[in-house]
Amino acid sequence: MSFKRNVDCKQDQKLISYHDALSRISEVANSQAASWQFNARQCSYRSTGGELELTKASLVRTDASFVSLGDALGKKNIRKLIAPHSTPQDDTSAMDGFAVCSTETLAASDNKPLMLRVVDTIAAGDEYRSKIGTNISSFQHQNVCAEIMTGACFPETSLPHLDAVVKIEDVAMVDWSEDGATVSRYIQLKSPVKPFQHRRPAGSDFHKDDLIVDEGHIIRPKHIAALASLGFDRIEVEDDDTGTPEPCPTSTRTPKLRIGVLPTGSELEELGTKHRNDQMKQIIPDSNGPYLTSTIRSHYPWADVKYLGVAVDDEESLTRQLAEATSGDFDIVVSSGGVSMGRFDLVRHVVETRLKGEIIFHGVAIRPGAPVLFARFGKEAAGDRQVAFFGAPGNPLAAAVALQFFVFPYISNLTAASIELPLRRGHESGYCFQDESEYCAQDCTTKTPVRRKPKDMTVFWLAAQQSENAVEIIDDQASYKLSGLLKADCWVVLPAGQNEVHTGDRLKTWPL
Repeated sequence: MSFKRNVDCKQDQKLISYHDALSRISEVANSQAASWQFNARQCSYRSTGGELELTKASLVRTDASFVSLGDALGKKNIRKLIAPHSTPQDDTSAMDGFAVCSTETLAASDNKPLMLRVVDTIAAGDEYRSKIGTNISSFQHQNVCAEIMTGACFPETSLPHLDAVVKIEDVAMVDWSEDGATVSRYIQLKSPVKPFQHRRPAGSDFHKDDLIVDEGHIIRPKHIAALASLGFDRIEVEDDDTGTPEPCPTSTRTPKLRIGVLPTGSELEELGTKHRNDQMKQIIPDSNGPYLTSTIRSHYPWADVKYLGVAVDDEESLTRQLAEATSGDFDIVVSSGGVSMGRFDLVRHVVETRLKGEIIFHGVAIRPGAPVLFARFGKEAAGDRQVAFFGAPGNPLAAAVALQFFVFPYISNLTAASIELPLRRGHESGYCFQDESEYCAQDCTTKTPVRRKPKDMTVFWLAAQQSENAVEIIDDQASYKLSGLLKADCWVVLPAGQNEVHTGDRLKTWPL
C-alpha cells in the first residue's frame, strides 16, 4: 500500500466582518457612481411623506385572469393556493461534504483517524443512483462514503446505510494506492459524526396540502419564492389597481440602473419550461431567480431588472453566460448558487480566472449566507461602465440575505448622491415571545437567553411583527426553508459582539 497525496479540505480564507464587507461595498459603489454618472431625475418620480410615489401609467381593469408568477407581483390572489406535494421531496444534504455511516465513525479520533473510501459523487438533482450499482456485497459497503453536494438526495437505494453528512472542510482527502498503480480516493475523519447530521428530512419545509397563499392576499416576493419552489408558474389573480404601476419612461439620454439575475445549478429548471426527459435527474424548480427578480422590482421599481434564466454547473457554459451578463448590458449582476466549496461550485473560478474579474471579498462572518461573493469587472471587461457582481449562496434564505444586506446597500450607495429617492432603512423595535407578561416579571439579570448565536458572527433572523414595538423571531431559521419566509415580515439583525438575546431586548429590525 502507498499514499499518493494528502490534502486538507479546510478553507484557508478568513471570513471578513460584515462591517468590513459594507465598507468595501460602499467604496466600489462610489467608484462605479463616479464613472457611471447616473442621473434619473428626468424621470417623473417624486418623494412625498417618505414614500416612493410613481407617476401612474394607465391601468386597465380586467376580469380575473391567469398570469405568470412574475407578473403576479402586487396583484390580489383570488384562489387558495395549496402545496401539491411536500418539500423537499426526499432526504437531502444540507452541506457540501460526504455522506457517511455515523455508526462507523464512533471511534474516529486524532490518534486513530478513520479512512473511508469515496465510491460515488452525488450532485443536487441526481436521482437515487450510485455508480457502483446495487449488487455489491455487505463487506464492500463497509468503510465507504459518497461525496455529496448541498441539496443532493441521499443514495437510499444503493447505499442506504449512509445516514449523515460530514462537511468537506472537516475532512482530509487522501489518494491511496493498494497496488502502487490504481489510486482510490479516501477521506480521513478525526472525530465521530452524529446520526442524521446535516441531513434534511423529506417534507421538512412544506407538507402536501399546506396553505401557501390564501385568497384575497396580495402577492409579495415571499409568496413568489414559495410558489416557485412548488412548481407553480401561473396563478389566477384579480387585475386591478392593487397592482404595481409601471414606472414612467426614462429619457433615452438618461442611463437606467440595469440589473441581471442569474441563478445557477444543473438541477434547476426555469418555471414554465417543459420537464427534461432525464430519468437520472430529479427536477427542482428555480425559486431563487423569481424571488430575487421580484424583490428587486418591488424595492426599486425604477430599475430595469431582467431574469437571465438558469446557468448549469459546467465551466464553459457558465463562462459564456457570465461573460454575456457582464459585458456591458448590466450595471449589476446577481447570481445564486455555486459559491461554496463543493465540486460544482464554479462561480469564483469563472469570475476570477476565466473572466478576470476582481474579487472584492468572498466569505463574510454572517449567518446565513457566509459564502457570499462580491466582485467587479473594470472598463476593459465592460466597455465604458464598471459592472458589480454579487454571487449569492444557493440556499433560499442565504440568497435573500445576500440581496437585502449586500446588493441593496450597494444600490443605495450607488444612487444616493445622484437620485432623490427615499431609502428603506432599518428601525428599532422591541422583541418578545407570546409569554412576555410572565417572562418580563423576572429580574433582567436572571433572564435565560431565548436565542444564542456565535459572538463573532452577524446574524440575520426572520421575524414577525407582533405589535408596534414588538417582534417575534421565527423558530426555524434553516436556510433551505421557505416556510419561515412566509411567516415573516422583517429581519432581526444581531451584530458581531453580541451572542444572545432575551425577551424584552431592544433589537434592530429591517423590513422584509
